[in-house]
Amino acid sequence: MLTSQSCRAHHISNKVEQCTTKVLLQAKNLNLKIISVILFGSCLQGDFEENISDVDVIFVVDDSSTDSAINSLQSYITRITDDTHSQGIISHILQLVSRRTGMFISGFVCRESSFRNLNFSEVFGVSKILANILAPSNLVLNGMLSNYAVIMGKDLLSNAQLLQIDMFQIIRSLLMNLLLSISSLLICMFSSHAIRYSLESLKWSILSCHFYVFKTSSSLSRSVHKLGLDKRYKRIIKRLLQLRKHPTKDPFVSLLAPWYVIRFHIDAYHISTRSDSEIDTQYND
Repeated sequence: MLTSQSCRAHHISNKVEQCTTKVLLQAKNLNLKIISVILFGSCLQGDFEENISDVDVIFVVDDSSTDSAINSLQSYITRITDDTHSQGIISHILQLVSRRTGMFISGFVCRESSFRNLNFSEVFGVSKILANILAPSNLVLNGMLSNYAVIMGKDLLSNAQLLQIDMFQIIRSLLMNLLLSISSLLICMFSSHAIRYSLESLKWSILSCHFYVFKTSSSLSRSVHKLGLDKRYKRIIKRLLQLRKHPTKDPFVSLLAPWYVIRFHIDAYHISTRSDSEIDTQYND
């Protein structure tokens, strides 16, 4: 008899397989040669939530692939994985944010050279300006490097080294997630999907702070525990985990998300200034 956890893993596996099969067929129709298919993110870390999590898959294509073919395949992936089906100006704004930041996008298409060089903007198809100014690119890439699976093709990351994480990366994480949480707050009364971006700002703040302190990736629940956030910010953490399971409008979370984004990053900085032995003693169990 399957347990709830094994049923969940089986469902995720089916979801990944169905999406991959469709994309590979479309790639063939577009004469695109797939070099590798890489799975990463929450579905591997054990904190995948059906109602809010996306399945992160990167389709690496041959360097000779044309821009038009790559863009066509990316548009196809976005179309078959978009589960909002909502209309209106606010919804279109949220969809634009997703495309520019890569949030809630379940599949990415990039050339082999871009993937091998870990070119953040080209791998995830995000704005180069946003990637260079705001995106904590090394934190995101290190999260992928720390926990990924090759679905098919070559393992292009086998010799890749973790990227350097400095103060600028955590500042970028703070600015990016603060901007995201404030934007979500401004439109939360007009769209039921806005809460997803508040939750995403909190989630990525926690995951980024965990990697900044401990230099390794982990699940959301584990990161919360190791950073001690479940003790210091019990109410908001409890609500965050609840809403990830069942997303719904929550003025309390939308209003306070920017404040907690700041608090999480400040706490992470203070923890990082302690000695390694002190961190191991107080924050590792």
